[in-house]
Amino acid sequence: MPKASFDTHTTFAELAISTSRILKHGQWHVLGTLALAALWIIWEGQPGLFAFIALAAGTFLIISLWQNLGRGVPILPMFALQTLVVYGVPIIARNASVEAATPDALTRCGLELFLFQIAIAGSWYAGRQLIVPAPPAAWVIDLFTGKRLHGLTRLAFWLAGGTAAYELAANVGWLTPVISSLPTGVHSILVAISSATSMAGFFILGLSAGAGHLSQQQRGALWALFLTHSLVASLSLLLSVPIMGIAALATGLLWGGARFPWRFLTISLCALAFLNLGKSDMRKRYWPQPDDETPPSACTISDIPARYAEWAELSLARLSPAQEAGYTTQKERQTLLDRVDNLQNLIFVVQAVENEHIPTLGGATYSLIPPLLIPRFLWLEKPRTHEGQVLLNVHFGRQILEDTYKTYIAWGLIPEAYANFGAWWGSLFLGGLLGSFAAWLEMRTANKPIFSLEGFLTIALLLGLAVSSEMVASVLITSQFQQLVLIICAAAPFVRRSILTPRETPAD
Repeated sequence: MPKASFDTHTTFAELAISTSRILKHGQWHVLGTLALAALWIIWEGQPGLFAFIALAAGTFLIISLWQNLGRGVPILPMFALQTLVVYGVPIIARNASVEAATPDALTRCGLELFLFQIAIAGSWYAGRQLIVPAPPAAWVIDLFTGKRLHGLTRLAFWLAGGTAAYELAANVGWLTPVISSLPTGVHSILVAISSATSMAGFFILGLSAGAGHLSQQQRGALWALFLTHSLVASLSLLLSVPIMGIAALATGLLWGGARFPWRFLTISLCALAFLNLGKSDMRKRYWPQPDDETPPSACTISDIPARYAEWAELSLARLSPAQEAGYTTQKERQTLLDRVDNLQNLIFVVQAVENEHIPTLGGATYSLIPPLLIPRFLWLEKPRTHEGQVLLNVHFGRQILEDTYKTYIAWGLIPEAYANFGAWWGSLFLGGLLGSFAAWLEMRTANKPIFSLEGFLTIALLLGLAVSSEMVASVLITSQFQQLVLIICAAAPFVRRSILTPRETPAD
């Protein structure tokens, strides 16, 4: 398969061509893998066969539809593959939630997931017929004019390196006096800026590396910088932070090289899975505990090697059956496969509504979203960003209100929709909404350059949605809203409105 070739004028429509080729090249591999997984479930006599087949059928339908008709940013197949992973892997891995579910609940979950996929595919197809493409104009960023990528690559290194330096300073406590003196709500803005900056830097570097535009020394610098950023970001003991960088770099490598970055993702996921084993023990040692009046000491630069050695030792202990026997609760024994399990949330809410007759919320978690878009420094009493999760957990009895100030139990978009509107209607509502949004974004940005303001906003949305599997709508929308506003503000001094001229051939 030929490599993708791009320059600073490359559009999403041109990148969609290479993405479609990747999907066409790999669709039969995907189908074969799904068939083998179904046979494995049958051979082992595992529960959830119908749910897996329904999920696999919907995924294959969506991928086949988009690879033939898609013309822009591939949000639709991304939704399909994300849904397959977070709902299908638990069935193959025979997670505890699947073992404990009733056959009827698993069947209902399979029907809900298939209905969601039909709704998202149908609304996307209808939307692309009805939505008018954007006019041939874009807010071009002057920094990226011209076809040479040398200056762009240098900027990407500065973005990624600057973010790594900021996160190092924040995690080792150098910025604590400054951050503590800032007005309420400003720290969350700084976190959003850091996230958006690192994603932009690693995405651009991934594009350049995938297309072969980096020298051997630059490629070495990229991997050294990525490893440094990932290790520094993981010091917070929130593994969702380095995942954003992984997603950005993987997307850039995919589009730039016209092939799926299997090795990079395999190594990254194995590293995350290993660290996830000892994460809860590390949090007990280094996160402030409610019953402990003495807060843990801050990590210094010289402490980092010892901190990771300790983390590795705790993770290795979890791999020992003798050690594992000492962990009695499900949370203590949690692996990465347990984390990649939205099916447990869907099973929970289906059984809660159907068997325990807990009433649905009628859209209450969605009505919380508009007030959450107001900056906290303008409204000091603004509800928590996770207020939707709080409402779900308290209403369905998974937590009491006091517990939500210590930790949040994740839900995901599909279980949240079911909790609001019940069987069928929740899946139809969410699938219709996401499919229509995917069609609108694809049609309105297909002919926009990826290195334009519209392009950066689209990439930010794609990456945010790619790591949104555990989020509820209020968390997803507010976090994306913050990043989009920051990107607009940062790019505003450097943009100019430009009429786009047709390109007879793709970039070379």
